[in-house]
Amino acid sequence: MAGHSKALVVTDTRRQPTFIYEVLDPGTGKVVYVGKTTVFDRRWTAHESKHSKCKLLRALIASRSYKLTFRRVEELPDGVPACRANEFEGFFICQRRTMYHPEDCPHGCNANHANHIGNLDYAAVAAEVAAGYQWPTAEDPLHPDLVTAMAEASILGDIVVQMEGGPGSEQLVEALEQAHTRLREAESQHLGIVQLAELFLGHYENIDDYMLVDHAMYARDINALLAKLGNEEADAGLRRVLRSQALLAKPAQSGGAPFEMPACAAASFMKGLVITLESREIANMPKTTAIANAVELRNWTLANGLSIPSKASLSRKSTGTMVEQSIGKKMQRWKEKGRPDEAAVNFVMRNVPWWRKRVYQHRSEGSAASNQTINALLRMGCKYKNEPDFEGSRQFPSFGDNAAAYRKAWNAFGDGKYTEADVDAMLAGLPPERREWLKNAWLNKRSSLLAKVNQRTVEQQARAYSNGQKRLRREVEETSDEPDDEPVVESDDESSE
Repeated sequence: MAGHSKALVVTDTRRQPTFIYEVLDPGTGKVVYVGKTTVFDRRWTAHESKHSKCKLLRALIASRSYKLTFRRVEELPDGVPACRANEFEGFFICQRRTMYHPEDCPHGCNANHANHIGNLDYAAVAAEVAAGYQWPTAEDPLHPDLVTAMAEASILGDIVVQMEGGPGSEQLVEALEQAHTRLREAESQHLGIVQLAELFLGHYENIDDYMLVDHAMYARDINALLAKLGNEEADAGLRRVLRSQALLAKPAQSGGAPFEMPACAAASFMKGLVITLESREIANMPKTTAIANAVELRNWTLANGLSIPSKASLSRKSTGTMVEQSIGKKMQRWKEKGRPDEAAVNFVMRNVPWWRKRVYQHRSEGSAASNQTINALLRMGCKYKNEPDFEGSRQFPSFGDNAAAYRKAWNAFGDGKYTEADVDAMLAGLPPERREWLKNAWLNKRSSLLAKVNQRTVEQQARAYSNGQKRLRREVEETSDEPDDEPVVESDDESSE
């Protein structure tokens, strides 16, 4: 009798947290360093970082006769999305006061601030941390044991790389090996089969193509997948495929393949396996409208250069299709109905880059974030193009990460777009004279913009009325041309009179 599959269906745990960590010197009781890290590849020795290491931290570790403490910041136990890592790293460097200064902070080992520190809204992040940070998506959280193992391995990996094999690194390397063992155990226990295969794929892709794979490690990976697959009759073919790979993983003297396996071959197999397992998971999902629409959406966007379908594709100036419009409307209805079958739909769409941001970031959230960026740049002394010069003024950056903020500032102060609340947020904390000048620039353009909008609305209403009148006349003319429903037929029989 067929057994029950152990493979977890629809447990999309692919979110890879970035951990903000701190280094504590037990001898002084002070936090000396704040950093950020993602889960390191367990084959960390294959990585050679080309970035400058923290010489201050390395020197401190080498100078102590006791171990320093490496730990996640307690305020963010589950980590944060990579897109927000710079914000939180910058916040905790400031909050923990770990930026080195020979007089004010001689114990600090951070030689540099986090990237884009000028865009940090310290008060907003502080409020978010105080309230307890919540991940932005409504997906199932990672198991606490897995998060702990991920954090431990990634933090130790980051420290080992920074040590560059210097004094005191031997114990850290040993601790990292033990952390990787615990991480492997947690991954095998708490990840679904698709996520586990995907994890293994990432590991083999990170090895040089023709570097030989360690037989024992490849065998452990294959056996972990077999254990997840279980013994369901429908998976018999997959089990045979995995067992054949297990033979390749054995050394020749143990009855395995008489050749070594390069990493690119292992990665190629894992890639095909991931796609097969994804299809298997989707086939096992309930046959609901939401899931069927998600599959249709995924197939359409992958076939159209990862485009986002618009429900108004036929009404835009650019060419659209009825299929695109239909798919766009289905996506909108799914959001309006409360996202039914959310976990399954997220699984189907997991490899579409725009999906998470499009579904979970409300437009108002994106607008608020861009307002904060503009405000931070203005407060740093960046001035709008036509704004009068002032002491310390410099050009508003229009490239790189600030390109979107530049365009929005131009649209606001040059064209009068956006609401007064948006403009007030952009100008918060500026000196009164700058705030007044920029607000007046927006108001002056705003009046002409609204006049144009009102004129356009009147013209659209007139066209709609005219089109409606034409349609009404056509209907009247078509009705008047129709014969009577029951025509009167005169009789030729005179006797009937």
